[in-house]
Amino acid sequence: MRPIFFAAALFLIVAEMGAAHPTLRTVVVFADFACTDNAAGDPGDCLAVKALRRMDSINILAVVASGGNGSPELSLELGRSKFPNLRIFPGSRPRSRYVLRTHNKLAEIIGSHKSNVTLLVLSPATDVATLLAQHPRAFNSVEEVVFVAGRSPGSSARRRSSPIP
Repeated sequence: MRPIFFAAALFLIVAEMGAAHPTLRTVVVFADFACTDNAAGDPGDCLAVKALRRMDSINILAVVASGGNGSPELSLELGRSKFPNLRIFPGSRPRSRYVLRTHNKLAEIIGSHKSNVTLLVLSPATDVATLLAQHPRAFNSVEEVVFVAGRSPGSSARRRSSPIP
């Protein structure tokens, strides 16, 4: 029941993104794909990307497939198999300190884009944090960052805010 509820809530957020911006929105998605058929699967991120692809007002510029619900390697494999027409880049494991070629490529893609970009973060924010730390100028083209986060039953939620430099 929990994955279905989460997927429904995520779909409403994605639908709101499209409704709030009737003009074309350029989006970079950070996802941890775990859309498998087994009981351990978590279809939320796959459903969100699928919904975004159907919206005429959304242009998915790139997807970063990171670890979170599974390994980054599995997330990348699932993302590329489910969405072969999207540019999907490998992401990091949660709390990783490694800078990947992905971060450099994203900085180039986002920084050279002419319109404002929305970052939709469905996965752990490690890749967004690394991008900000290594390429702060890329965020000159970022209009908004939307975090969609959840927590497991029994775990505590932490809230922290800090200004973007």
